[in-house]
Amino acid sequence: MEIRVLTHNDTAEYKRIRLESLQKDPEAFNSSYEEESAQPDTFFSDRIMQSDCTVAVGAFIENRLIATASFFRFKSSRLYHKGYVVGVYVAEGYRGQGIGKKVVAFLIDNVRAYNDISKLQLRVSPDNEAAKRVYMSCGFEKEGLERDAMRVNGISYDDDLMVCYLHA
Repeated sequence: MEIRVLTHNDTAEYKRIRLESLQKDPEAFNSSYEEESAQPDTFFSDRIMQSDCTVAVGAFIENRLIATASFFRFKSSRLYHKGYVVGVYVAEGYRGQGIGKKVVAFLIDNVRAYNDISKLQLRVSPDNEAAKRVYMSCGFEKEGLERDAMRVNGISYDDDLMVCYLHA
């Protein structure tokens, strides 16, 4: 298995796994399959292009992307010290093998290199115990709960809010 930062050469694989994630776990993501499947390839390549505000990483087995995690932050000087972990997904056949932890840890290590990021935040379903265990093993702790954080097909979902302090 290879874990690395994604590049524009990974656009097709990223698009494939992103759409898969939206179909298999729709309540875990803010976007929907219907919204993103209608987007051009440039939408997906833009999401994985590394900059001072974004980085996307993934795990590959035999050139097939099996897990992803991304980081972004806003450009506002008032919010520049913190970032968000989003788009964490491990393909169904690879869950329970520690791949999610390795991908999230690799992402955090890449974010630490920025030096001006002091904390990472993420949102996770309160019922997703496996994901919460991964996040806690990488240094995240629960910070709060947002009720009615998202609605999928008229059903309300809450989110646990988690934080990881990088330079404490």
